[in-house]
Amino acid sequence: SWFVNEFSKEKYLLTFDSLGRVCVVLRQGAKESDELKALFHALLIQRCGTLNASQHDVSSEDYRRRIVEKCHVYVNHLFTDNHEFDLGDSINLLGVLYSNGWN
Repeated sequence: SWFVNEFSKEKYLLTFDSLGRVCVVLRQGAKESDELKALFHALLIQRCGTLNASQHDVSSEDYRRRIVEKCHVYVNHLFTDNHEFDLGDSINLLGVLYSNGWN
């Protein structure tokens, strides 16, 4: 499916259940940082879907694909040391969390 391809380089997979809720599946070997990234991604998708519910058919496969893709770009931007994404000032969210005592 499309979701498997979208998340082929991740240690997690996101999909939707029959009620439209975002579901997270962690792959074997996923670390705590992968879990945090997956949960952050799922919450971002859920929030974006809630905010746009009055303007879009959030149950459509096309809409879900677009929102997952867009959120994936932002999540990768926050969870990487590689600043290849042109989204303004870069931060490494994990680095900030670790430096503030999260482990």
